[in-house]
This record gives sequence, C-alpha cells and structure tokens, in this order.
Amino acid sequence: MNKKIRVFLLLAVLFVFSFSFFSSTFAKENENKLTIISENAQRKAILGFKYQVKNIDTNEVEIIDLTKKSQEELILKNGNYLISQTQRPKGFKEEKDVRISFPYKLEDGTYTREVKVFTKHIIANTTNPETGDRGIALFGAMAIISTIGLGVILIRNKFKA
Repeated sequence: MNKKIRVFLLLAVLFVFSFSFFSSTFAKENENKLTIISENAQRKAILGFKYQVKNIDTNEVEIIDLTKKSQEELILKNGNYLISQTQRPKGFKEEKDVRISFPYKLEDGTYTREVKVFTKHIIANTTNPETGDRGIALFGAMAIISTIGLGVILIRNKFKA
C-alpha cells in the first residue's frame, strides 16, 4: 500500500510539472514584444506622443503614452495590429498608420517575436519649434543643396578658364 501511494504521488508531481511546463511554453509562443521609442537623431527623448495599438482581428486596443517617457513596450498576442498616432507635440507632422503582424517576418525570411519601432518624426521633421530638435531631413536637404551649389561653382569656373 505504501508503495502504491508513493507511485501515485510521483505520477501526480510529474503530471503537475509537465502541465505547468507545457502551459508556460505555450504562453511564450503566443507572446510578442512591441517597443515604441520616441527619440531624436541624437537619441534624446522627445515627449508628447500617444499611440493606439489595435488588434485588427479582435478589436482589442492598447494605448501607448509617451508624454512623460521616451519608450514603452507591450506584450501582444499573435495577430495583426494597426499602430495609429493619436497625439503629437506641436511642430511635428502626423505619422501614417503602421500595420504589423506577429510573429514578425524579417527580410531574411526568419521570424521574430520582438520588434522595436522608432517614431518617424526623426526623419519627417526639420525642427521642432518648442525644443529646437533637428531631424535628419534638415541635414539631408542641406547636403543636397551644398552639393548642387558646389557643382554649379565648379562648372562656372571650368567654362571661365
């Protein structure tokens, strides 16, 4: 009798352990991490943005509030999502909605469960009038104008000679 109880207890412990292992493994297979980061080109925080992350399949909505911090992460289930900007600081252009699916397919054909999204205002805006932060677009435009100007000067000098 004693031996039967030990065998039963051993089987019960193994069952509970295997069930909890299976549950945690299954839960991790359906968990994905989305991080939205709001920084300028110099990696300084830009505050004042809010985003809505909507699961297109279930209509569940999560709000990301970047008014007091520069990044936030969400744990999302597998599915299709729409990221929409709902608030932005004065001086920044509105961003287009972004669709994303989890697990996320990379360019090389593999999949990942962790995605970082950098807000597009880094390249979409030249200067924020309130903070003076400059985006990459301003420097790109200056480089193009400088190159064209230098080309015109070189061509004029060539024809004068």
